[in-house]
Amino acid sequence: PMEQLCILLVLSIGIMGCLTPYATGPGVIIYGCGYVKSKDYWRLGAIFGVIYISMLLLVGWPILAMWN
Repeated sequence: PMEQLCILLVLSIGIMGCLTPYATGPGVIIYGCGYVKSKDYWRLGAIFGVIYISMLLLVGWPILAMWN
């Protein structure tokens, strides 16, 4: 239970970082300096978010289920 909770929290940090330009520290710098346009950031965030969630459900969830 505590190990599973920690793993789920760690995995959620990755999805936050790729979804929005202001969810993590480096994202603010990359977005604020204009390296990536707003439209591109949100579009890529949606694409990588779907990839990340699908990998989490297909790979991560079975690994967490092995501990039960």
